[in-house]
Amino acid sequence: MLAEGRFSLRLLGAFSLIALAFVASSVYANWLSVEIEGEAHVLTANALPSVDHLTVACDALRDLEASTDDYADLVPEQRPPARLHIKAMWNVVDGELAGYLDLPAFPGERELYAEVPDSLRELDSAMDRLFADTESGDRERARETADRVVRAKANRSAQLLRHLVRFNAEHAAESSMRIEATRRKVVLVATLLNATTLLFTAAVAFWIWRIFRSYSRLQREHADLVERRAAELEIFGRRVAHDLLSPLSSLTFCLTAFKPASETDPKLASALARARQCV
Repeated sequence: MLAEGRFSLRLLGAFSLIALAFVASSVYANWLSVEIEGEAHVLTANALPSVDHLTVACDALRDLEASTDDYADLVPEQRPPARLHIKAMWNVVDGELAGYLDLPAFPGERELYAEVPDSLRELDSAMDRLFADTESGDRERARETADRVVRAKANRSAQLLRHLVRFNAEHAAESSMRIEATRRKVVLVATLLNATTLLFTAAVAFWIWRIFRSYSRLQREHADLVERRAAELEIFGRRVAHDLLSPLSSLTFCLTAFKPASETDPKLASALARARQCV
């Protein structure tokens, strides 16, 4: 009973370790998956949307600057539609930057953005100057304002936005590399833990197989021993029976020999009858 109890405890401990190894593998893989999800959230909720907003705003600035190149040469009837187009581009820039500012910021990002509002105000002032020069009829001065002032301010604003685009793109690349590194770690760790669990399971199975093989061997040896003991007992029984039957047969023969003499003596006949019953 004590040996059986120890075997049961060992077997329970072995299967508990297998289950623990499997649970540890699953928990660690899930923990790394949460880390991947966090990095993916940085990409989808911060870096990539920021790049998208800033890129659209930068393109709108380029369209706005292109619209001012020929503004000084427009006839008065063409200027209102051009002004409406320029205003629409400004609205695109303002809307994209508002969407960008609603997103979470990386450390140091807001400091980089701090120059953008001043740069855009300077561009807006330069364009008001262009409009004023054009309305005054001084085309040469208006062309110079468009070529030198407006273009320089637009380039400055676009440069600041492109710097922010690169900043977010770098963070996106870093997050992508961390995701890839974590993914490789998940695959490696999961493979190692699964291999360890498999090896441990194989070792436990081999141990159980050896125990049952030993148990089967002991059962066969016990059966052989019982069979030998039974054969020996049968031989002993035959020997005892022979040893008992020999004197009993002689005694029965003697009692039978006294039977004729007891026919005239009732006491002797009764004694012989009792003797035969005892035999």
